[in-house]
Amino acid sequence: MTGVDEQRDEEIQEATRLIQSENPRERSAAAERLGRLRAGLEQLQVATTDRNGYVRAAAAAALANFPSEEVALYLGDLLFDPNPYVRSAAVRTLGQIGASQYAGTIADMQDDSNPHIRAEVLRALSNFRAPEAVGVLAEALADSNRRLRLDAARGLRRMADASTLEAMEEALMETLRQPRPDLPFANTLIQAVGASGTAEEVGPLLVRLLQEAVGCRTVAARTLRPLRYEAARASLERALTDRNPNLRVAALQALEELGAEPSLPAIRDLLRDPEVHERVQRAACQVLAKLGDREALPFLREMVFSANPFLRPRAVEGIALIDPEGSRGLLIELLGDNNVAVRTAAVEALAPHKDVAEVRAALERARAEEITERLRERLEEVLWDRETETSPEAGT
Repeated sequence: MTGVDEQRDEEIQEATRLIQSENPRERSAAAERLGRLRAGLEQLQVATTDRNGYVRAAAAAALANFPSEEVALYLGDLLFDPNPYVRSAAVRTLGQIGASQYAGTIADMQDDSNPHIRAEVLRALSNFRAPEAVGVLAEALADSNRRLRLDAARGLRRMADASTLEAMEEALMETLRQPRPDLPFANTLIQAVGASGTAEEVGPLLVRLLQEAVGCRTVAARTLRPLRYEAARASLERALTDRNPNLRVAALQALEELGAEPSLPAIRDLLRDPEVHERVQRAACQVLAKLGDREALPFLREMVFSANPFLRPRAVEGIALIDPEGSRGLLIELLGDNNVAVRTAAVEALAPHKDVAEVRAALERARAEEITERLRERLEEVLWDRETETSPEAGT
């Protein structure tokens, strides 16, 4: 037995002793410790009937660390406990262990006067993804408690049930009509709507939100991305000119998923404008490089010598992908650049061409001159691969 095992056994013995203490605080702490140690199941089962509510609640929480079939029955009994903390802990643990046989009983608890219990009910039901959950979650979108509304939206996002689309759209429009909309709730609902319907069912709503919903437009663009809704293309292209760089990147990613070729002129414009945020230009570089857009080469070559040190490596990568042969001389020149990220990008771009004498000589020269240990090691890896392939021993 190792020292770690001995220490664990000692902790279990101590917790087993304390769970029988006359002091309820010690019993509660012991129950928590046994749960963390995944030990003392029998003692925890007994503790679910302890005379002290805090101990019962601690035991219910600790049982989350054991198999459902061994603890669900004890937890089910606690759903009717007079102590709200105990009921809350029982609901939470049943949701964590996936005891969906209690979904109906838990759904009935949504009318509990305690908002903490109602919140745990929503989370448990969304974990179960049981039929009983859908109606309860949709109804909770109108709850007076903000936290519960948000939990309901999160649950519906997980459920992704098309039958809730009407209720979600109604709740979304209602909150957006408020003078101060609850944006976390609205944005979660937007994601839930996107997860629950087809492009034809939810695309028009998402496009409208992309155009009009201040505070929600970036999430609407992100939600459109997996739907590949062609009718959103014009709105996404307009979003590329927005002042918000997060929205621009989200629109660019959605266009990439949709098929960016028809939108190439709008994407190239992002490279022309020096005022465009660096993160947006980097994302545009990547999209244009993936598509092999040769018309972007003049802009990328200018960006290689940009004053922005974060943008330059992405431009190097883009040029190398679009025009590997024509960019060889420039890449060799960049092996001596004063920006280590640019030098790294040039090395990676030249690595596939190390069999070319000119390239190999440049890489060897760069290895000898390199002052950064990590990059020198990468150069040695590139060159060593070739040396291994061509050595006499390689063919023996």
